[in-house]
Amino acid sequence: MQRHLLAVFMLLVLDICAQNLEQKLKALPNLRRPRQYYGYSVSISGNYAIMGGYGDSRDTAGNNIMSTSGAACIYERDVNGNWKFKQKIVAQDREADDVFGFDVAISGNYAIVSAFSDGHDATGGAFMQSAGSAYIFERNSSGIWVQVQKIVASDRGADDIFGVSVAISGDYAIVGAKHEDHNASGFFPLTDAGSAYIFERNSSGVWQQVKKIVPSDRAAGDNFGNDVSINGKVAVIGAHYEDHDAFGNNPKSKAGSAYVFERDVNGSWTQVKKIVASDRDVDDLFGTSVSVDGNIIMVGARTEDHDVAGNKKMENAGAVYVCEKKAGTWSQVQKIVASDRKPFSIFGNVSLSGNFAVVSAYYESMDANQSDSVHRAGAAYLFKRNTQTGVWSQVQKFTGQHRREYSYFGWDIAMSGNHVIVGAQADDLDANGTDSLEYAGAGYIFFNCVGSLTQISPVACRKYTSPKGKLYTNSAVFNDSFVNKDGCDSIIQVMLTVVNIDKTIIQDSAELSAKETGAGITYQWIDCNNANVPIQGADSRVQKFTKNGRYAVVIEKNGCFDTSACYEVNTLWLETVEANDKFMVSPNPGSGVFEIGCRENSVIYSINVFDACGRIVFRWNGTEEKAMHLDITAQAPGLYMAEIRGGIYVSRVKLVKE
Repeated sequence: MQRHLLAVFMLLVLDICAQNLEQKLKALPNLRRPRQYYGYSVSISGNYAIMGGYGDSRDTAGNNIMSTSGAACIYERDVNGNWKFKQKIVAQDREADDVFGFDVAISGNYAIVSAFSDGHDATGGAFMQSAGSAYIFERNSSGIWVQVQKIVASDRGADDIFGVSVAISGDYAIVGAKHEDHNASGFFPLTDAGSAYIFERNSSGVWQQVKKIVPSDRAAGDNFGNDVSINGKVAVIGAHYEDHDAFGNNPKSKAGSAYVFERDVNGSWTQVKKIVASDRDVDDLFGTSVSVDGNIIMVGARTEDHDVAGNKKMENAGAVYVCEKKAGTWSQVQKIVASDRKPFSIFGNVSLSGNFAVVSAYYESMDANQSDSVHRAGAAYLFKRNTQTGVWSQVQKFTGQHRREYSYFGWDIAMSGNHVIVGAQADDLDANGTDSLEYAGAGYIFFNCVGSLTQISPVACRKYTSPKGKLYTNSAVFNDSFVNKDGCDSIIQVMLTVVNIDKTIIQDSAELSAKETGAGITYQWIDCNNANVPIQGADSRVQKFTKNGRYAVVIEKNGCFDTSACYEVNTLWLETVEANDKFMVSPNPGSGVFEIGCRENSVIYSINVFDACGRIVFRWNGTEEKAMHLDITAQAPGLYMAEIRGGIYVSRVKLVKE
């Protein structure tokens, strides 16, 4: 028997549910002290998260105090999905008041940490007050994060605050300098117009500035670079104090805007879009927060007042605007607000990852159940995009484990895949909810357990074992539950086809017929007496044989193969009795005793006598004989066949017993 299991799988993975976010870790520095402000900035990528604490005054060993020099802590997720503190990092040239850790970003094996009050260049010289800098860290082969480079703007100037915002994606990093005054060529100063700088890691691993970008309609006080985001070949820069619409008209003070830059095939970064809110208004601060992933951009406007329809004004409730790239053009497709929006919630810090996004409201006072009000404890919201309609909907509101007044949970927020980190820069409690230290700060890492529906359509030969281990011998449609790679309850929907082959053979003398019929079925007859060798040309459902033997058929149906039992053909002598003059048989007909002799120089090697059903009733094998006595008197009268072999001759002779 031959049997093959076909790997014919049609996979379609659909999100079926977004379960509640599960808090995995309250992220704290290894040495907590008051006014470290950890959680002021956070970022996450894969198995690594980083949290900035610009108020930390000590080095990695907890010594060498320099007030507000700043630090950052890195956390790692192990193979069991548990997050743990990994390492504290500081600048190699740390000094007091640098505020290292004011903003952080991480991508793969690289992290970038800003120090916007740092006054020195990349070599530690050329002091300029608050010119700003950023530091690149790389995870080495031992798993340790080490500083590999300090970067500054090519046209750095005092009070530019280069590093007020940072982002990193693969080989590209972007740094905002919202108080920088000059255009891309270093001319035409406009106070606090703002700029951003793009760095690229070259083949030698060195990060080099490749572009200074400014908006096409730059103006004084725009604060371009307040927030930045980069993903692949797209960068988004917020200018939350910018006043004009997309065409440079209709000024509204601090309505805010965001600018999209794309990298072309020649490696040049060019502005392709200015984005403003469809319902822009004075003091909305659109561009406070920006996030890009693929063809979707989200822009936060934390002091926007109206609901999605432009009604129900609530002062500083906040909103987020979704833009999507279609046919090469970026356009607003949706405005989202919190389901329980309230005045002064400051909903608008946003981070986007695939079909999920998180938005924080760090002034929000109510818990997830709307049952416990804690003034400015903060909250965050999980949104999901419907992959069929493209519409974003709120899935969940969530808060930190230790809700306290003025914790500001959501001061910063970041998402990567199924993990979220939320900064709470004024959280004062340790992981146990005790040991209160004023403004020590913390971060919260959550896991978004996303179940899935996986549809498979296997084709199996004769039987199939389901993912849960159940045996099926017939086609069926059924569901199996399983836990996906992230540990979330999910479903496999199996649309099973089991191919069963009827191996029945119908025999009519020397003609064998396979019972299995249908389009696309193939047949191959084999010789059971000759190691199952295929018989050339014997490939029809009905096969007539011309030689006695044992035969079977291999049937192929829908890619499955099965083999029948062997059937014996032994009646051909009744139809093909050979005349031969080498042997003599007498008397014939006779009573059952026959004498067999040889003519000329022939000899007899063997004699087999068959009845009409093909059964052997007499057998002799011996040495060479010239004559033989054959006795079948015990057999019933009738027709028999004697197969006589001698030398190279074979004779088949009918015997008639009276």
